[in-house]
Amino acid sequence: MTSLSLRKAFIVGIMLASGIGVLTTSSAFAADACQDRLPSLKARIDSAPAGWDTSAAKEHYQAAEKAMTSMNEQQCLQEADATQLSLKEAESAAVQHMREPDRIR
Repeated sequence: MTSLSLRKAFIVGIMLASGIGVLTTSSAFAADACQDRLPSLKARIDSAPAGWDTSAAKEHYQAAEKAMTSMNEQQCLQEADATQLSLKEAESAAVQHMREPDRIR
């Protein structure tokens, strides 16, 4: 391997270890069963601060539960990933709203 290839591999390894990555159609947590991921996602939804719009996350969570009861692991994992992404988006939107300057009318 060249020095550049080693550097790229190192950076990708750091990104994966820190949880930074691109969501794909397969689960980022392929080793985990969907039923193991849902309780922590439910807890994150339930403990979200007031002001967060968690409606999209709740919809994806419910779809993941439905897929789990239908024994569709792949769909369940996709919906779990979508739930996690929706929670991150809700957090980002709340942070962005807090950063906006107050406007006097």
